Amino acid sequence: MKQKRLLSILTAAAILLLGGCTGSITGYTGDEAEVGRVHYQINVRGDTAFAEECIWDLDPTHCSFDIADTVEGAKVQRLGGYIGTGVSRPFRIEPAKGADYIKSYDPSQESFDVPVTWQDLEFTIYLGKTVSRIAEVRESPYYGVKNPSGGVDFYRPVCRFVCDEGNETFYSREGVLYQRSDDAPAEYLDKLQTARPSGSADPSVG
Repeated sequence: MKQKRLLSILTAAAILLLGGCTGSITGYTGDEAEVGRVHYQINVRGDTAFAEECIWDLDPTHCSFDIADTVEGAKVQRLGGYIGTGVSRPFRIEPAKGADYIKSYDPSQESFDVPVTWQDLEFTIYLGKTVSRIAEVRESPYYGVKNPSGGVDFYRPVCRFVCDEGNETFYSREGVLYQRSDDAPAEYLDKLQTARPSGSADPSVG
């Protein structure tokens, strides 16, 4: 890990030397880590990180993810972000690499020779104390999973949030994430957040 981080630092230094010609550095150029089916990007100094991807195994009963406060000693401060000179890495829910699924963005444009169903699938995202910014989010498409009867069930991930009471930037209520500063819904999450949160109020209301 130390050798990898040293290489990352040397790479970042080389990029910075070119920065005068190409513009400022806006993203991370450090390490990556995966903890609890969540993929993180860690900055070159190893002190901050952002949550990039929640890795779903396509099982509709496995629908929760914990966003860690720290990964490999780095504080997780954002959902989504940028790497290198500004390459977008949005926070999203994504099937595991190599998984067998069908992707669709518009059910009205699809036609199949087998029975299909379309539905939103609610995921619960547990935020800890350290996330203080929603930097970049990507709306999920529908992911089609073959069922035992030979048809395909399409699921579009939508999110409800449960936030730690100790978080100084956000709080959650009925699955929706709000900003403590003005009690407004957190920015950008309309792409992912459940439109009409179900269930009773979360215990983590600020």
